[in-house]
Amino acid sequence: MNSIKKLKNVYKEAYTLGHFPSLSKIIFTKHKILAYYGFLGDENFGDELVYEATKKLFYPNILLPVKSRMPLLLKLYSTLYKSKISGVVIGGGTLIGPIFLKGDYFTSIIKEGKPLYVHGTGVHKKEYFNSFWNEIFSGPFFGGVRGPLSVKNITSINVKANIIGDAAFQLFEKYDWAQKGANGKSILINLGTHANYKDLIISRKALKSFIKHMISEGYTIQFLPFHSIDLDLGLELTSDFPEIIILEIPNKYSEAVQHFLSSSFAIGERLHFNVMAALTKCPFMSINYTAKHEDFLLSIDLKDCGISPSEASVSLFKDAFHNRQLLDWKTIENKILSMKSRQLDEMAGFKNKMA
Repeated sequence: MNSIKKLKNVYKEAYTLGHFPSLSKIIFTKHKILAYYGFLGDENFGDELVYEATKKLFYPNILLPVKSRMPLLLKLYSTLYKSKISGVVIGGGTLIGPIFLKGDYFTSIIKEGKPLYVHGTGVHKKEYFNSFWNEIFSGPFFGGVRGPLSVKNITSINVKANIIGDAAFQLFEKYDWAQKGANGKSILINLGTHANYKDLIISRKALKSFIKHMISEGYTIQFLPFHSIDLDLGLELTSDFPEIIILEIPNKYSEAVQHFLSSSFAIGERLHFNVMAALTKCPFMSINYTAKHEDFLLSIDLKDCGISPSEASVSLFKDAFHNRQLLDWKTIENKILSMKSRQLDEMAGFKNKMA
């Protein structure tokens, strides 16, 4: 990447994506300021979703993402007035593992006796963890991890954690389900990963056969991208199926909700595409290209709504579609509400510790 392009990307990430509070808000606020660690800046809707959920959970307190690419004055503030930071929030996403960017900064806040909240974070299955994770979990913390696989994985650094579900569960509202219409003839599709997984060639081939079949049955196929990578894959699909409607990447939860509410079934690769389906009472099949998908599904007892790419077949997709009415949505609702309640209870404890 040449220097000019790099500078443009730095400027865009720091000043144009709307992730940072204004300096005046930080200086004059009567509320607490919390240092936020999480994926942001890649224009990945999954990252935006968990950030939106975390801001909702801690409102009216202010989240200050601390990262390399941030507004200069806020970077100076976060360094010179670190004593003003009241706690640390580890956001959603699979963050806990070999990497901890600016780990020295976040652990220094914890060492001052400030509280730590972990918002449904995923944990990698690794033998090596960045040493700053050991430091930041050296004392008690609030919140918890995404699911049972993360609970197991975090024991590698001798940490016991509770399950509080995906961070995006905090955005769940029962009235969204009340708006769910009768079964229409629209199916929502998503493809997209940040790395190459060889077995995806199997699931994507099966998905193409499923799409062909459902179009012949009179169904509308809509492709919902969560990242520009996904958009490219969607456009490739239209070369085989020009009938596919390519939707825009959502900007916020309320925009994504509408697409799922109007669909009778969804199949997707992105983790938070499948999380959105669960949050909107849309029957779905998750393509579990990594363990994070299963971690999420197990947290709300929906393991059968996911399949590994190597096991995918058109007949399996058809069966999942035809059996979509068998999902016990009342139980799913109760599971999500239970996780949302746990997040709120843990936040209350964190809030008391900040005082």
